[in-house]
Amino acid sequence: MINLKFNVLIILLLLLNYNIQSNLTSQLFTIMKERDIIFQTNPGPLLPHLMHEYQHIKNYKNKRLMYFDTITRYKISNEPFNNKRSEVFSYNLFGKSLKKIYLVSY
Repeated sequence: MINLKFNVLIILLLLLNYNIQSNLTSQLFTIMKERDIIFQTNPGPLLPHLMHEYQHIKNYKNKRLMYFDTITRYKISNEPFNNKRSEVFSYNLFGKSLKKIYLVSY
C-alpha cells in the first residue's frame, strides 16, 4: 500500500512539473511571437520545450539543428540579472509562485 501511494505521489509531481513547464513556455512563446523576437532569443533552460520553434529551412540546408538571427538580443534564464532588463513569467498555484523564468535583454 505504501508503494502505491509513493507511485501516485511521483506521478502527480511529474504531471505538475509538466503543467508548469508547458504553462511557462506558452506564456513566453506568446510574447516572443507578438514581438517577433523568436530568432533573437537564446532559449536557455527551456530548450527542449522550444527547440522545434527554432527550426528553419536554412537549418535544413546547412545541416544544423537551430536557427538564430546573427545577433541574439534576449536570453531565457532561471535567474534574474541585476544589471540587465528582464521580464518575469511565473507559475502560480494557490497564490504562491512555484517557478519563475526571466526573459533577459542583453
